[in-house]
Amino acid sequence: MDVQTVVANVLTFNTNTFVRPALQGFSDADLLKRPSEACNPIGWLFWHQPRVEDLILSHISGRPQTWVAYTWHAQFGRPADPRDSGFGHSLEQVMALQPALAALQGYAARLSRSTQQRYEVDCLFSDNVSRSARVCSPHPIPHRQRN
Repeated sequence: MDVQTVVANVLTFNTNTFVRPALQGFSDADLLKRPSEACNPIGWLFWHQPRVEDLILSHISGRPQTWVAYTWHAQFGRPADPRDSGFGHSLEQVMALQPALAALQGYAARLSRSTQQRYEVDCLFSDNVSRSARVCSPHPIPHRQRN
């Protein structure tokens, strides 16, 4: 398995394991909430992770981002700027992003399909762990109490 495939598997694992399930049960209004004044809104965080995944996968594959190629930027009211991934956003820019749940779910699903088409991504293990995560993550070693 090449490096690009390992990276694709790890990123897809992250989105499929954390982002997509976490969106279940949220409303559009929930996505605008900030856990505290020091935090970005929940919707921005769920937008940022797949954007970074898309950016990285585009960089390692040399192909256009799903964000631009499938015009997902329009679903979020954003420009077709492949650099617009949330890095360096001001508080004003963060607060201006008000994503709809359907747009977040659709973008994550389209990104996952695009990744699976480009790479040997195996994210359907019954134990929900991708092959790369198994390769990249060491088995936990139990801590022993020392006397």
